Amino acid sequence: MRSILLLTISFSFISCIYSQGLIRDAKATEHIRQNYRVQKTRSSNLPSSYSLEKYTPHILNQGESDMCTAYSLALARTIVYARNNNLTNKNTISAEAYSPYYIYSKYKSSTDGEFDGGLDMYFNKLNDFGYAKMKEVEYPHYYPFTETQLWDFSVPSYLQLDHDFIKSEKFDEINCIYVEDTSQSGRADFVMMIKSEVAQGRPVIFGMNVFDSFIWSEDYWSDTITTWCNFYVDGAGDYCYVDNSNPSGFCNKHEPDDYYSGHAMTLIGYDDKKYGGAFLIQNSWGREAHNNGKVWIPYDVFSRYAEDVQSLDKKSKTEFEKQTKAYEFNYSDREINFKTKDFSNSLDLNWILFASMAVENKGGGVNTDGYMVLPNNLKVKGELVNNVLAGEGEINLNDIFVYKGQFKGGTFNGKGTLVQYDEWGDIISRKNGDFINGDFTNGDIVELIMSKDPSLLNGFSYKGAVKDGEYSGFGILSNSQYDLDISGQFKYGFPVYGTIKRGADYLYKGEIDYLRPHGKGTVTSNGKIKEGIFEYGNLIK
Repeated sequence: MRSILLLTISFSFISCIYSQGLIRDAKATEHIRQNYRVQKTRSSNLPSSYSLEKYTPHILNQGESDMCTAYSLALARTIVYARNNNLTNKNTISAEAYSPYYIYSKYKSSTDGEFDGGLDMYFNKLNDFGYAKMKEVEYPHYYPFTETQLWDFSVPSYLQLDHDFIKSEKFDEINCIYVEDTSQSGRADFVMMIKSEVAQGRPVIFGMNVFDSFIWSEDYWSDTITTWCNFYVDGAGDYCYVDNSNPSGFCNKHEPDDYYSGHAMTLIGYDDKKYGGAFLIQNSWGREAHNNGKVWIPYDVFSRYAEDVQSLDKKSKTEFEKQTKAYEFNYSDREINFKTKDFSNSLDLNWILFASMAVENKGGGVNTDGYMVLPNNLKVKGELVNNVLAGEGEINLNDIFVYKGQFKGGTFNGKGTLVQYDEWGDIISRKNGDFINGDFTNGDIVELIMSKDPSLLNGFSYKGAVKDGEYSGFGILSNSQYDLDISGQFKYGFPVYGTIKRGADYLYKGEIDYLRPHGKGTVTSNGKIKEGIFEYGNLIK
């Protein structure tokens, strides 16, 4: 339902806040370039497309933190592990995924840095600590398996028991990718070097200055996308809103001299035919960002904006090494009540339910109500086939998420009802209808529209029909703060015809666009009636 966020533009300025956290550091860049440098290649043997997507875990969300570098590095380590062990099931991969929190906290504690803040791309130093898995750190008490994220150097003491093994998990190779020549020919060499690394199964980490147009991008991003200027004009009490294609999102008049909002991400694939040739990027902003958390960036655009580009690899361990390094975890003895941060808005049921099932391997007991209770307090009822739910079943996580309905292959598939509650027991969201592979596709929904920014869309809610995953059919969009109600027909996530009621003295009936009268309609305001053709809220004839 991400498209519904755009509807509020006419009422208040919206700046969707996505956390980033990459620090620009010339010293780190200089150090990176001392690593092995990937050599130029003009090989015609490279496939026209290659993707590591099958080795990726479920999408993670860094939430309101500056941990993007740690998230990107943990994703790369997970991809290499899955590749080396031929894992392609997302639940299994997610169960073996590496911990961003471990990377972040270890580096911050070693530098005596503030916990809340970004990291640079100093991967050699980060790599020295090795990599712990989330099942060794976060599971079962912490995000992404519950709504509470470990915070402020709260590394559980049990983690140190296997410190030597964790250090052995570091990358064998950190390869630097750059060219001195930034001409079109040099950028083409740069692109070929990256493609060559990816085609060898190596994920690529990079930093980039992200712009408003990137934040709002869906399937792809380019620096030519037109946006409106979001500069606040003092005295006018409003924003500039001038259309422009500057990547910063500001028009020529208001564009700052030095705009930097650094963000680290992981490059997982390429395709010569996609958007004229583009790289596939997996971000750390959750499934709602871009297209299910991933975005394409054309080759030439990427080559002009990417910084500190590095490919990562590790040799596969022998069976003997795997066996001697195997160990078990006793989840019942783990400490809880460390300092945490609320990550409720960043939860993903794929991690809470399906990855938890894979981690625990259905080792929980059964309570008196017939539920199997996992260590993260997730209650599960139903038939397990190959360790995942199939047929009719139920789940309940601390009375926050409750689903009753049909499962197939461990995900919501078929008829069901998914309800999310807040801490007071009030319903935030209720989805009743058809689910396909975990996503709600058709039926009726009641939901408070959530955002990463607590002030964004404050009070907006939707009640009505959903078709093909979007608001479609009859619905009601309300906002108590603005005393606003829009009821009528929705299509592709937007209201297109109906009534707009604002306060006690304003009522519009007719065609609608972006929450405003647009098209043929009638307004009754302060006892006066106006009928005719409206354009973006104004009567023109």
